[in-house]
Amino acid sequence: TNPLNYNLLQYNGTIWQNVASLNGVPIGSTYASSGAFTTLNASGAVTLSNYTGYLYGNGSGALTASTTIPTTALSGTVTNAQIQYPYVTLGTTQVNLGATATSLAGLSTITVTQSPVGSYDLATKQYVDNAATGFQIHTAALYDYNDTNLAGTYANGGTTVTVTAISGGTTLTATNHGLSVGDVVVPQTTANGLTAGTAYFVYTVIDANDFTISYAYESSQVTTLTDGTGLSIALSANSGVGATLTSTTNTALIINGNTLSVGNRVLLIAQANGYENGIYALTQQGSGTQPWILTRATDGNKYIPSTPLGLAYGSYFLITGGNDGGESYVLTTSGTIIFGTTNIVFTQFAQVTPYTAGTGLTLTGQQFNIANTGVTAGSYGSASAVGSFTVNAQGQLTLASNTPIAISASQVTSGTFASSLLSGSYSGITGVGTL
Repeated sequence: TNPLNYNLLQYNGTIWQNVASLNGVPIGSTYASSGAFTTLNASGAVTLSNYTGYLYGNGSGALTASTTIPTTALSGTVTNAQIQYPYVTLGTTQVNLGATATSLAGLSTITVTQSPVGSYDLATKQYVDNAATGFQIHTAALYDYNDTNLAGTYANGGTTVTVTAISGGTTLTATNHGLSVGDVVVPQTTANGLTAGTAYFVYTVIDANDFTISYAYESSQVTTLTDGTGLSIALSANSGVGATLTSTTNTALIINGNTLSVGNRVLLIAQANGYENGIYALTQQGSGTQPWILTRATDGNKYIPSTPLGLAYGSYFLITGGNDGGESYVLTTSGTIIFGTTNIVFTQFAQVTPYTAGTGLTLTGQQFNIANTGVTAGSYGSASAVGSFTVNAQGQLTLASNTPIAISASQVTSGTFASSLLSGSYSGITGVGTL
């Protein structure tokens, strides 16, 4: 439907002149075209004007107009010379695409962030530690709250995804679902093969609007859903992400006499509602005008087994501060955790022997200190003074002083005095000698 400029145009063996348009629009003053062209020969220049996009074909059929060229319509080989940047740079070594390098200059460290899959994959230290212990060792918590319930209002996080269609028994359609592989979704109602309250896992993300699911983490894809359109099935997704526990009063959070700061990690293990337990970070400090707010930490707001990136059976936490510094706990809840529903249970793995400070000592956290006795630090005793000391029953100096040396003359019965030690006027003394 675009004007065609030409020098000479031949259609199905007939010479056409004064061509102004194609396919049903008059071509010249006498002739018109209808239907599809089977043969189009042109001598000279042929120009389509007022047309944007691409025309592509397979060499044997009709051309197709498109705003982009689909990859399925491409064939052949793209050489490195046709690519703007046909290489990757590792350290300072440039490696051309398709080539190999036996040594890499300028590369001193490699950071691995994913767990290994193949036999020769690199592994993080964290992965090796976990494999050796059977635990998933998380970043330590500064405090725990393990004796009583920490009063507060719990609120689920996450998002609500609305499924509007199911096709092929596998594919769920939800506009802009925002999901990732491994995310947990829980139907709020039973419909089309989905069961309310059951945890499903995102198996694949097809695009921004479509995804598939599995019954278990990294399990096989569900293929028995009932197809339908015009649906409205609400799924709760990642309910632990952004979940909070908020104080019911305006106050700061204090544990073991310590006022917490924003970012401090707290392990809750004794909540009256077991689903509230878990690892949190303080996100609002609290004061006389606002409540404190704990938010589930990023390494404890999703169910991800066998990794410290999520919470699951074997998640291990060390406590480093407060009265319980040195204690550690392991999560012993088996199976899928639905945050806000599943009771999360921690079992103590290691316990610190309690210590108390005896006489003359103080204990702060895990550090003993000698109590200050009030004696001034310094040296005591000299040629002209004698040190005087008082010691308590624990062997501590409680008093120290210097006493000047003063000897009465009557106590001197022998020895020699230097003339410099004599003063005053004495009759009958003509010299100094031995008494």
